[in-house]
Amino acid sequence: MKKKIIPFAVLLAATFSTGLVGCGENSSTQPQPTTSSEPTTTTSSEKEVVHVSSVSIIAEKTELFIGEETNVNINVLPENADDKTYALTSEDETVLTVDQTGKVKALKAGTTNVVATTTDGAKTSKVSITVKGESVPTLTMPEVLTYQTNVDTPFTLPTVKAKDYKGNDLTNNIEIEDLNESGSIKNGVFTAKIAGEHKLSYYVEDPNNSDLFAEGEITINVTPAHAEDFDTTGFEDPAALANYGTFKENFAKGTRSQTYRAMADSNKAAHLSGGSDAISGNSLIIDANKTAGSAARCIYFNQFNDHFKRGISATYTVSFSYKILSNDVGNFSNFYLQLNWDGSNGLNQTFVKSDAKVNTVYEASFSFPGTKIPTTGNAWFGFFKLSGSNTDTIISIDNLTFGAKEVAQVNAIVPTSEQLTNGFTFDMENSGTESTNGETVVINNIENADAKAAMKANDNFGKNALKLTNADDHFFAGLTKNNMLVGKKLTIEMYYYSVNNKGLHFIMMGDNGNPTLQIEDKEVSGNIRVVKYEGVIENGWRQLNIYGQGNANFEIYIGKINLKLAEADPVPEDETPKGYKVGFNFNQKTRAFGTVNDDKRAVENFDNNADVIANENMGTAPQKVTFKQTNTTIEWFQAGGKIEDKQTYKISLDYYVSNWTGKLTYNFDNAVFPEIGTDMENGYHHSEITWVANRQVDFFSFYTPGADQNGGTGTFYVGNVTVELIAIAK
Repeated sequence: MKKKIIPFAVLLAATFSTGLVGCGENSSTQPQPTTSSEPTTTTSSEKEVVHVSSVSIIAEKTELFIGEETNVNINVLPENADDKTYALTSEDETVLTVDQTGKVKALKAGTTNVVATTTDGAKTSKVSITVKGESVPTLTMPEVLTYQTNVDTPFTLPTVKAKDYKGNDLTNNIEIEDLNESGSIKNGVFTAKIAGEHKLSYYVEDPNNSDLFAEGEITINVTPAHAEDFDTTGFEDPAALANYGTFKENFAKGTRSQTYRAMADSNKAAHLSGGSDAISGNSLIIDANKTAGSAARCIYFNQFNDHFKRGISATYTVSFSYKILSNDVGNFSNFYLQLNWDGSNGLNQTFVKSDAKVNTVYEASFSFPGTKIPTTGNAWFGFFKLSGSNTDTIISIDNLTFGAKEVAQVNAIVPTSEQLTNGFTFDMENSGTESTNGETVVINNIENADAKAAMKANDNFGKNALKLTNADDHFFAGLTKNNMLVGKKLTIEMYYYSVNNKGLHFIMMGDNGNPTLQIEDKEVSGNIRVVKYEGVIENGWRQLNIYGQGNANFEIYIGKINLKLAEADPVPEDETPKGYKVGFNFNQKTRAFGTVNDDKRAVENFDNNADVIANENMGTAPQKVTFKQTNTTIEWFQAGGKIEDKQTYKISLDYYVSNWTGKLTYNFDNAVFPEIGTDMENGYHHSEITWVANRQVDFFSFYTPGADQNGGTGTFYVGNVTVELIAIAK
């Protein structure tokens, strides 16, 4: 059936009569809302209007970083809508903006919507866009964060990756640092010299913003070559010394160990090692030569500075293990442990055994008794070498124990010269005294039962005793240049208990040498001894030193010391101040200190070389003397006051040269060096020199100067050294 065709004129007339209002006319009929969801189409004489039914918006990227841009695309339906225009807006323009072309620009971190609104019908659609701010890089650490390896064993580090907040790869920017040992990481391989826990820090930062960084950490536990066997549990606080306690150090914590952290080492002489050169676990390895040359090069242990007993006497103890790592053991003869403080020369102790073997562990133990550290300034323990050498001098130190002990407090007195003139007695309690390397102890508290019983039974001991240990450096505070009057006769009477019943020496420290005084030292009873001295005080005398030379186990307890100054007896014109007359002489055929053989020198007993004793002046058994290096001294004897200041002497030497090049001299107290000869021919020689003494000689020695002064080396035999007084100073 065909559709009915309505003529256009009829349709046009119907339209105007039902839906249009003419110009200037009012219609009584209102348009009715359509119930259809389809756009309303109004006919006119020209076209049919198609309205917008919907709008949609799509963003090319819904996640942006600050500063980035994207576009939104708009679709308005239906396709044939007459007015497809629209407006684009951002619900939060602080987060992002959008222009009418659809370009979106991210401004700050946040999330907001871009809204499209049609002009026709105000249809809307929105899309959510998130703006991400700058953020720290992402560091992807391994699942396993703890590892195990051995000292000196290369260990390949696990893979760690990094990206910045935009996803760019930053793996090559990662920095790895061992917080416990510098230099242990190279090209992704970890090789540790120090045993124990190592914390490895991984760090990466945004190349455009250093404030954006990420960190991670792994732990590597490193096993030492020798297991740690020195327990420090309960003794790990340096402040314990302030309460007369004990501190121990085994360097198990590596560079985080208390002693290592507080150590001052200006010349980089020391480092830690857990390898085969260590003693147990980690040890402190010291290049002793680097500690020589100046006080600043000393290795300082500063952790006790705030914990020493200040202004009062205390006894400090130090013990440790050591192992020589270099072949020339003799180079350690002047390597010292010290206790020192500002303004002091320090209390110094050598400790390496002369017969020590390389790579053998030894123990050292020292006491610094009766030490009063000033109330202000710095104080420390340390290691140093007095002078350097041309060969390696490497030593391992470990298992350190530091302690402080309380000592008896006494009323220390330094008597005036007037008091000494009237006679003065030290009783070690009400009138006490002090000594370096000495401590006043309560006799009842002495552990040595024999010593305690002997002193309590003797009237020359009271409540306390002054204890001295170690052979040298006992500077007696009771006799100094301030109360010793030059030219006066000094009398000393000192009672003491000697643990091994061996005697001692009095050395007077002076400006013109350090003479050994002539004393009488004898046993009274049961290891109680009395030493007496009487002599005239000489110009330049500064302080008395109580010296235990030749007594390796020197340990004494001093009771009463009686002192008196008096007028000296007149000196006859034909005598020296010590009573010697012209013609007085003495000789020394052999070295007073016995034989010696080290890297620098040797003194050996006669080897039966018949040529040497062909001359009767050489005697029957002359000692063989060898200088292996220049700048070397061989002490021959102590003069004991027999060579006096200002007197004139003839010094004769009978000797046989086996081979010799360079200069040979005498050495008087490292101050005067009279020449014996240079480039002597092989065979017998007799040398005589006349010397006007400018000092009182203590040590009489042979010496070869340094190479720059044509010092000699070679071998000769000593038949006899004779010193004769030939003139007296008036």
